Amino acid sequence: MIIAIAANENHLKAIVDPHFGRCDWYCLYNTETKETLFFENPARHHQEKAGCDAAELLVGKNINIAVAGRFGSKVVDGGALNILKNHGLEVYRGCSGDVRQLTEAFLLGIVADSGEGCHHYEEHEEGHVCNH
Repeated sequence: MIIAIAANENHLKAIVDPHFGRCDWYCLYNTETKETLFFENPARHHQEKAGCDAAELLVGKNINIAVAGRFGSKVVDGGALNILKNHGLEVYRGCSGDVRQLTEAFLLGIVADSGEGCHHYEEHEEGHVCNH
């Protein structure tokens, strides 16, 4: 199984990014081989549909699960969330901590989807973290 984790940097101590489509990096973690691969998110600076474009990119990488702190309203209300789910992928929202901790938690089977999205992306200011 391959898990795509939104991350703020490209190493295992990186923090799980609070926003799926606007993260700087994705970590692909293979639960069978325990290998990780980091790559930059080319959609992060898109004016529109960053989440949808990121979802399409990850679908093309044959992932099974997408993980982030939050998925924005455009993602939740139809865009990227539908893209991911229509391809049979699982989505886990509300994740935090560092990438290594999260991969270990997945192996232990203790990660759960919070079911909450971020519905005020347009109002975010620099440094804002969704924790509501």
